[in-house]
Amino acid sequence: MSRQTLIPAPSESESSFASFYAGENAALLEELRRISRGARAVRVLYFWGDAGSGKSHLLHACCRHARALRRPHAYWPAAGAPPDAAQADPRALVCIDDFHAAAADDAWQAALLSLYEKLRLQGGLVVAADRPVNELQLRLKDLESRLLSGGVIRIRRLSERDRLAALRARARSKGFELSDQALHFMLARHSRDTASLFSLLERIDSASLAAQRKITVPFIKSLL
Repeated sequence: MSRQTLIPAPSESESSFASFYAGENAALLEELRRISRGARAVRVLYFWGDAGSGKSHLLHACCRHARALRRPHAYWPAAGAPPDAAQADPRALVCIDDFHAAAADDAWQAALLSLYEKLRLQGGLVVAADRPVNELQLRLKDLESRLLSGGVIRIRRLSERDRLAALRARARSKGFELSDQALHFMLARHSRDTASLFSLLERIDSASLAAQRKITVPFIKSLL
């Protein structure tokens, strides 16, 4: 087995930079694009934000971008075992999701520091969490300094207007339109984080195709 395939790299078919509505996050997207293609001088980037703000989407988008460039890549959720730096390709882009879930684990801290050292010259390390680095209370201070070295960026939640625009754009990408009434109903009756709203949009799309029905407020109401 090649070194490129030793790190798992699941992806989501629609998780691309193009399908992420940036809102106030244009600067973050640009930094992620740069590190994904190996064009960033500092090979580590840490970003954080609330649940449902799009962190996983962006990490998968990084992997998708790297894959298009034929670059070794990996998406690694912190809920599992820590990555083995010895098995990593030094040119790889590695994306760590939900690092806050493993931040108290000494083995994870040591593994991430080793991974940084492996990737710092040719590869790239992107780490996402739900809080800033200094709130993780890392015992391994060398890891903390490495994560801080590439900058820390907060992912901003979309404004009300941007949520509406994002939902409308996602619906159009799937080939249908949402009326203003339907959009406002979704925001009023459902969880307002972007991930949940996009998940609802998937349900609406599938259900309308299966039932051969137009997407109206009563139809959406029947799904909630």
